[in-house]
Amino acid sequence: MQDSEETVGAVLPYWKDDAKRIERRLPGPYIAAFFSAPADLEALGSSNHISHLQYNIIACASVPGDEAYLVDGDVFRSSPIEVESLVGSGRSIGEHVYKVYIPKSLTQIGKRAEGYALLNVPEELGKVRSTGLCMIVGGGNMLGGGFWSQAVRVPVKAVGDSLEISLETEQSTSTPEPAKSPEE
Repeated sequence: MQDSEETVGAVLPYWKDDAKRIERRLPGPYIAAFFSAPADLEALGSSNHISHLQYNIIACASVPGDEAYLVDGDVFRSSPIEVESLVGSGRSIGEHVYKVYIPKSLTQIGKRAEGYALLNVPEELGKVRSTGLCMIVGGGNMLGGGFWSQAVRVPVKAVGDSLEISLETEQSTSTPEPAKSPEE
């Protein structure tokens, strides 16, 4: 857990201006969620002409869709020390490990989501409490192209207004619907 997000080091950030990115940040504390990818997302993004890479958070019971997410943010490359602590000493070469910062407070997540008129925020937060939190990683360019991952469960559970790290979830383990690419 961290009190604030990083402000530099984002992989293909949407807001190239650090001041604009800092202005959009939600108050902490945050949970730093790490994930690995089979390929270097920055290289993949550059080769597919992706101008920005981000994560979107949804309730696991919700279907990913346009603008129907609770919170979004930059994706950061993990430091070599973080990667080694996650995968083991000497095994980090060639690993592509990234991190995102998810607000720990459901109230803060709800405040960010209120900007999406088509999203019933209280209902979505209720789904988070009952089915968990899922993350989608992807990006796009200004011409409408892009790619998105399938939804992946974040190992947290809601306790009151807080998200707590949980390796065992008591929440529904139903498989989230796969994300659709912009072309579909």
